[in-house]
Amino acid sequence: MTKVTRGILEENSYFPRQYTVVDLNAGPGRYLLPDGDIADGTPLLLLRRLAISKLQWRATFVERNALMAAGCELVSATRAAALDRGNGAARGTC
Repeated sequence: MTKVTRGILEENSYFPRQYTVVDLNAGPGRYLLPDGDIADGTPLLLLRRLAISKLQWRATFVERNALMAAGCELVSATRAAALDRGNGAARGTC
């Protein structure tokens, strides 16, 4: 997806130069699987992918459940700080 977006932005200078992602079902950010492994949810997957995309970006993560939103906020804020290399607004709002 980011390759396609980058190509569109390069060919069409009239588009804004910021890529915005809104995840309306963010969840807690990480999941404990039945076998004991931990899997990253969409907030972490998106942050990781956008951080290496060479695009200006911002991401908003929406979660209705207060407990899951608290987990999302903690996980995405911690991970965003580690991933932010000056190419995006590495902040998640859950």
